[in-house]
Amino acid sequence: MFCDYLVEYYIDEGAKFNPHIWASREITSERTTNSCESYHSKFNSLFTKAHPNIFIFTHVLNTKIQTDTYMLINGININTISKNSAFNKKKQNIKTLSNDLNDNKISKFTYLKHVSKYYQK
Repeated sequence: MFCDYLVEYYIDEGAKFNPHIWASREITSERTTNSCESYHSKFNSLFTKAHPNIFIFTHVLNTKIQTDTYMLINGININTISKNSAFNKKKQNIKTLSNDLNDNKISKFTYLKHVSKYYQK
């Protein structure tokens, strides 16, 4: 029953919240292809415990999150990332694979097989 709910609302192409809304093939960071996952991973790494006190929480929001947001808006991080040729090469390769998948030149299995090698340790 729960599986049917997941398929009906989140997985099918005709689903109310289909994968095109919540899943992305675009690379937004070095560790994940999903913008939300990337943000939450970074956010979680800023705290040392599950329930920090309110002063630490607001300090992190003001100094880390807000500063990073301003830097992104002003383009500082874009210039830093563009200097990283390994990141750009990975990003371009994944984009090419994504385009090939969209154009039905490769199967989903082939796409996953090739993309997964970029995330092996």
